[in-house]
Amino acid sequence: MRPKKRILLIAAHEDRASELRYQLDLWGFAVMSAATAGEAREWFEAGRVELIVAEHNLAGFDVVPLLDGLRRANGWVPQLLLAPRLTMAPEGAVADAVLTKGYTAEQLRHSVKGMAARKRGPRKKDPARVTLADIVNAIGDRRPA
Repeated sequence: MRPKKRILLIAAHEDRASELRYQLDLWGFAVMSAATAGEAREWFEAGRVELIVAEHNLAGFDVVPLLDGLRRANGWVPQLLLAPRLTMAPEGAVADAVLTKGYTAEQLRHSVKGMAARKRGPRKKDPARVTLADIVNAIGDRRPA
């Protein structure tokens, strides 16, 4: 069986966090919840995280510096920001995508699955490609008589 993708969910409101966690669990993701910036950093440093989902209006702290700090720590992890309205999306937000309030469960699912499947990070170096011309040059003009 394929291992579950790990999602770090940053949400301050317990009821909203449990609702999002239930949906993501139902769709086959392993979810780690954080209600504060300290918890989010602990989860991020402790385990392999494939996606970060964060709510914009968190009580007690601003999510933009947190996302920016997590981006600097590991820039390959995609980030999805859940904002109340597009006009309230924070200036200078570093998230890869923003979903505004009123999004459907299907829109959330589509965004999360697409972002979790992204291949981010340093690419593996391609092995040297050998062309027909390279083979001919290496062999030289050795034709059988």
